[in-house]
Amino acid sequence: MEIKIQELFRTNGWDTKLGFHYSDQETKKWRECDVLSSDTFKTTNSAIGAPLHNVYVACECKSLSGFHILFHHDPKLEKKHWLDMHWCGSEIEIARFTRYVCDELEITDRNHRKKLRDFLYKRAYEDHPADRYPRIYLPDANCVSSSFRETNIGNEREGSSSVIWNTIMILRSQTDDHNAMCQNRPIDLVGQSNDIKLRNLNEVIDSINFFYNAYLLRYIFFHRVIFVRANLWNHDIDGNLSPVISTRIDIQNRTHSFFSVDIVSFDHAEIYINNFVHNTRKQATRSVKKLLQLVHKHEWDTRVRIDELIDIVVNGQRSSTLSRVSKLST
Repeated sequence: MEIKIQELFRTNGWDTKLGFHYSDQETKKWRECDVLSSDTFKTTNSAIGAPLHNVYVACECKSLSGFHILFHHDPKLEKKHWLDMHWCGSEIEIARFTRYVCDELEITDRNHRKKLRDFLYKRAYEDHPADRYPRIYLPDANCVSSSFRETNIGNEREGSSSVIWNTIMILRSQTDDHNAMCQNRPIDLVGQSNDIKLRNLNEVIDSINFFYNAYLLRYIFFHRVIFVRANLWNHDIDGNLSPVISTRIDIQNRTHSFFSVDIVSFDHAEIYINNFVHNTRKQATRSVKKLLQLVHKHEWDTRVRIDELIDIVVNGQRSSTLSRVSKLST
């Protein structure tokens, strides 16, 4: 099954790996993903100052011959679903990056920590914030549900015994690892595995400015799919069953945060993948072109505003040092 999925993505020009390994963020153990496919969408201008989209699809393949998976289509969930998106310009990531820089450079002065955060925020949102949040919408699914039942008539699997539920949790773990990698990448590039306190301050500031600005132009998208050999059914409110070739499962908690997983009949994998690739290529290509227009509009350069950043960092360190000395003297 895995080889077939790999070939279907490769036929569409996507880079695809079998047996891709990742780190479980809870157990810290290495796990294996059946198939990981990816593609990069960029403009003809491939310089570091050009926007690009990286799209990743984690796929798990399961054989449940003789089993039936029942879903209940919920019309309230018939909304537009989009790929998960990570961007270092989001408010959460700006706060994370600000903390890292200030802690490493020992900028404890509250006012200058805020100045740095405001500087990074302003750099991320040159225009209206909505212009910097591209979305790649998923194709419509035959059925959208928040629950399912896995049965072979005589036996019903639930909870830890459910192959589908366990696979959804595996994909959740892969998502967590993917997010951790995205969050740490700009920090890793600035730190370059060395203690930045030991490096020349101007060099550190230049790295902060360059890599943060460069990653503001990079958007990373992620999606999850289970290809399964089983009979998929929509079970309506009247108890009627109708076959479906794919279902989108919305996993929600009490705070209404959610992630979605597509469950696809393996017999219809080619239709699903071709449709997904076509849909993604169309939207991603249009999105990077729109972002390139913003780059030209603001004459974007990964090294601009370096003087302003130098002023914030240098004065922040000086102010923080004076504050610590003052506390020691008293």
